[in-house]
Amino acid sequence: MQTLREKHVTINIKNIENIVPQNDYVLCKRLHNNITDLTLGGIQRTTESWNRDQFLTENSERIFEIISLPDKLKGCKGKWKTQIDLQVGDKVVVQYYGSLNSKVIKTQDCEYRFILYYDIITKVYPDKLIPINGYILFTTLKLAFNTNLVIPEYARKTDPRYGIIEHISPPNEYYIREKNYNYDKGIDIKVRDKVIFIMPIDRFAPILEDKKYRTLDKEYYYCQRHRIGAKIE
Repeated sequence: MQTLREKHVTINIKNIENIVPQNDYVLCKRLHNNITDLTLGGIQRTTESWNRDQFLTENSERIFEIISLPDKLKGCKGKWKTQIDLQVGDKVVVQYYGSLNSKVIKTQDCEYRFILYYDIITKVYPDKLIPINGYILFTTLKLAFNTNLVIPEYARKTDPRYGIIEHISPPNEYYIREKNYNYDKGIDIKVRDKVIFIMPIDRFAPILEDKKYRTLDKEYYYCQRHRIGAKIE
C-alpha cells in the first residue's frame, strides 16, 4: 500500500539518463542503508529500510550519491551566494527537510531525489568529511557536575553554549535574503577551536544524523559561522 507521500511525490520512470537538473537542484541516488532498531518488546533487530514506508520520513534517508548536477548555481532558490563544490559520485548528507520534501524518482532498481543544492550539508569520504554551503560541523561539550561521584557519559547533559569545531567549509560569499550582507566575513576559526555560540544550539543547530541511525564516527551538529559569538583561546 502506498503512503500519501508516494502517491503525490513519486515519479516512476524506466531510466534517468535524460534527466538534467535545473533551478539549483541536484539529482541524487538514495543509498541503501541498513537500520538497526528495537522492537516494542526491546528486542534488537536489523532490517532493510529500502521498502519500509514507516521510514520514509526518518533520518535514514539523508545519505545520497550525486548523479547529476548543474554547471553553476542560479541562486534563484538559495539563501546565500556560494559556488558548486560537488562532483558526480560524491557521497553527501542532506538536511532532514531537504530529503523529506524532495521529489522522488524511482526506476526498477533504484530510487533518486531532486535535492536543492543549498540543502546539502557535507561530503562524506572514507577518511574525512568536507562540509559545503558555509557549514561547520561541531561536537558538543557536556555539563560539569560539582560532585566527587563518577557520572557515566550517557547521563551527562549537553552544554548548549559551547562547541568544538571538527570540520569547516569555505565561508559563503554573502547572504541573499539579508540585503547581500556577508555575515561570515572576518570570523577566524579553525578545526579544534572551542567556541561560544550566540544562542543555545538547540535553537539553530540540528544534529547531523539521528542517534538511532548514525553512520559517522561522531555525533556532529551543524551551523554556519555567523552563529558563533566568540572562540576560547
